[in-house]
Amino acid sequence: MEFSILEDRIPTIYLEGRIAEALRRLGVTKKTNTTERVHFCGVIVSQEQVFVLAPRNSGKSKLLGRLPNSQLAALILRVLAKYNTFSTTAIGVGAEPEDGNEGLGILASILWLLNDYATHGLYTTSMRSRQVNSGKVNWNRTISRETPHSGVGGSPVYMRLHSERIKFGEQSPVTLVHAEVIKELDRAFCWVVSGDAAIRIGMELELMPEVFQHVNTQTYLLKRELASTYADREIRLLKTLIKYLESKTQRADGEYIIGVRGFQTVWEAMLRDTIPNVIIVNPSLPKPHLYMKGRGEPVQARGMQTDIVSKNLNTLSIIDAKYYRAETPGDSPGWPDIVKQLYYLKALRQICPDSKLTNWFVFPGDQPENNQGPISSIAVIDNSGTPLTEEFQPIGCLYFCPIDVMQRYAASRKYAVSEISALYGDAVILD
Repeated sequence: MEFSILEDRIPTIYLEGRIAEALRRLGVTKKTNTTERVHFCGVIVSQEQVFVLAPRNSGKSKLLGRLPNSQLAALILRVLAKYNTFSTTAIGVGAEPEDGNEGLGILASILWLLNDYATHGLYTTSMRSRQVNSGKVNWNRTISRETPHSGVGGSPVYMRLHSERIKFGEQSPVTLVHAEVIKELDRAFCWVVSGDAAIRIGMELELMPEVFQHVNTQTYLLKRELASTYADREIRLLKTLIKYLESKTQRADGEYIIGVRGFQTVWEAMLRDTIPNVIIVNPSLPKPHLYMKGRGEPVQARGMQTDIVSKNLNTLSIIDAKYYRAETPGDSPGWPDIVKQLYYLKALRQICPDSKLTNWFVFPGDQPENNQGPISSIAVIDNSGTPLTEEFQPIGCLYFCPIDVMQRYAASRKYAVSEISALYGDAVILD
């Protein structure tokens, strides 16, 4: 398979014409003003082509060159599968494509089916066959069905011995459907399990007969088998096969689009899961209240909601996860973002008066070290050019490597405090 490594939010003018046209056809580009950009993070498989759309600013990562294309694609799929399973902001299985997410509902099924086949092989069905003069004798059936002859000493002798044999059929209709699904997934996604697009996990299945029934007929066969199945693994396998086959009617043959159009929520979820010592403060923050005419008590409205607050010793770091390019004023946090962070700081001073507070924006980029990114900090400055640091504490800017964050998130591994110590220090205003 041919892998193309691209980046979310990249202008299509920088792409090869055939790739840009393919992404337009797949509906993952968006034109704003005069610039058309890719608006998608995930993996797209179309016949023998795999488009790997990494998070924005991944090209700055030192890890990118060390990761084979197929392994980067597999990493992104594992991240999306975990996000869709555990995040409260993830897409539901029945959500529509316009929700900004594609294929996440079926992603878990694809990964489970491939790993299940690699572990257990094909689904097998048993069939009891009755035979004569072969196998273990069924004496009850032989005595009831056959007339004995008199042998030596008057002992009965049976000329026909009835037996039963249980055969496990590899050519049953359900087994063939299972084989057909695994063949499809193995051709498109073998690299998720094997780590290499050239290594198939089910090459031997190519010798199995093809299934020519309509998808609805295949689904019917699986549901009929499910009604008479009681083993846990077989039940889950049949249900997952049914779910996968039902999804086939909603996409082009041989085409899989799996990812999100708005990676911001995934970026925030990953940072929340990998930054250590995250604490819950939002329920304690002061909230706006509406005083309604004719009502004695004010009505609480929706108020401040911090992204992440991490505690280290006596320091609270207020972190806003921003999925921005963050290289120029035009692609960096605007005044509404800045005001929110300043008010989060003001609110936390009220409920944590004895704690040291630091304030940070975290963008995708390279390593989380002070002054290593394009923007070091954001401060409010008066007309004379003097930073108003007492009234408006500066907000620091750090850049976390998106590939490193994805690897940690997929492995449920957090940063050590020493690796991100800048978060617990004051923002630096460069001269």
